[in-house]
Amino acid sequence: MLKLVIIQDSLLDLKRKIYKMKKILSLSLMSALLIGMYSCSKVNPKTDGSNHLGVTNPTGGTVVPVPVNPLGDMPAEFTRKAVIEEATAVWCGYCPNGAYYMNLACTNNPDKVYGIAYHQTDVFSGMYDSYTQKANTELNTEFNFSGIPSGVVDRMTMFNNNTYGLSEWEKVASSEIKKTATCGLAIITTKVDASYEIEVHAGFNTNLSGDYRLVLYVLEDEVHKGASYDQHNYMNNDATSPWYGKGDPTMPASVFKHNHVFRQSLVKGMWGDPIDATKLKAGGEFVQKYTLEPSTEWDLTKTTVLAMIVNKGTSVDKHMVENAQECELGKTKKWD
Repeated sequence: MLKLVIIQDSLLDLKRKIYKMKKILSLSLMSALLIGMYSCSKVNPKTDGSNHLGVTNPTGGTVVPVPVNPLGDMPAEFTRKAVIEEATAVWCGYCPNGAYYMNLACTNNPDKVYGIAYHQTDVFSGMYDSYTQKANTELNTEFNFSGIPSGVVDRMTMFNNNTYGLSEWEKVASSEIKKTATCGLAIITTKVDASYEIEVHAGFNTNLSGDYRLVLYVLEDEVHKGASYDQHNYMNNDATSPWYGKGDPTMPASVFKHNHVFRQSLVKGMWGDPIDATKLKAGGEFVQKYTLEPSTEWDLTKTTVLAMIVNKGTSVDKHMVENAQECELGKTKKWD
């Protein structure tokens, strides 16, 4: 009888031990599952867009950040944009008309119509480097401007020293931006010490042929730094002009600040860098990198880069700015 009691007690003790072991195993399994679920869950990237977990290098065990494309995928369709290029000068009393109509077109079509003001033999052109001066000369030669203000819309419709024609800039530009875009642009600008690294992406959504170029300019807005920047005004006594009673030169200086000022060409002249012909197809993407060393003359908070895809025709009537994109320094402009 005593033996039976001892055996029963032993069996009961064994059952208790088995139950405890099962409980411990269950808790361990649950913990492992939770850890596995957490390790497989989606993680949020850091503010710079990279994965904070990184990628483990199996050879050295070091962690390498995962790069993230800040532009996203290239879209199937692009927003069509237009560019007005004007020849102007501070000594030209009729040039406030060009500034007025170019500003009007850009203001009424924000981020769709861009302006470039090429200055002729004045304080601005006096600071042009060789690439920039070449672009200025090429513009005047190619379109044979007989006087200023003169200009072109998308390098295909010219308005040569004609005040009425200048008022048509917005109409022509508005017509251009309604066209279907065959290509588009995205820009990444990164500050590196005192310079900026600029990466331009040109994308295509159809097959093209021709001499396509990538042009990159530096522009500045709201510029006025003394008497040499004063804009002359021949319309001071013309009651029909928006410049009536503004003085000659325009006074006070704050009345007329120079916008869309062509500061620098980052390519050789106005025609830019050839785009690889193998990229001129649906899904093709051409990428070019540039370095900008800003002048101390510029206000970098009002300075931008303007990229253009230009189809250089075999004659003056066959050129075309196919699309454009403008980006502030230190920022990224995605595809649109």
